[in-house]
Amino acid sequence: MDENNKKKKSPRGLLKIAIFLGMLALLAVIAIPNFVNTGSQGSMKNCCIYNLRQIDAAKHLWALENSETNLETILTWENVTPYLGRGATGSLKFTYCPDDKSKKCTNSYRLERLGSPPKCKINPTHVIQ
Repeated sequence: MDENNKKKKSPRGLLKIAIFLGMLALLAVIAIPNFVNTGSQGSMKNCCIYNLRQIDAAKHLWALENSETNLETILTWENVTPYLGRGATGSLKFTYCPDDKSKKCTNSYRLERLGSPPKCKINPTHVIQ
């Protein structure tokens, strides 16, 4: 009687497990490449945004040091350069958008007026938030 009371294992259980594992594998195939691409693109975007913040801070430091309160003032790179980078003279050498093949700050960014944040010329979606 014990043998009759035991339930026979149905192939449905194995089928459910196989379907679940197949769906999990499909999700992994879709998701993993997206995570890999997002990492490198995200870090490049973050680098550009960091540079924009540095340029914005340099603009405000210039305004503070020169007692400039007019937010419509147009700055030049010569005004801002001493406040970028290390040392007394500053440098534009390492301040460029990672997507910029020329690796030049003046090709990567627009200063804008004092009251507006700088803009990335290469990728306009990179903005200070």
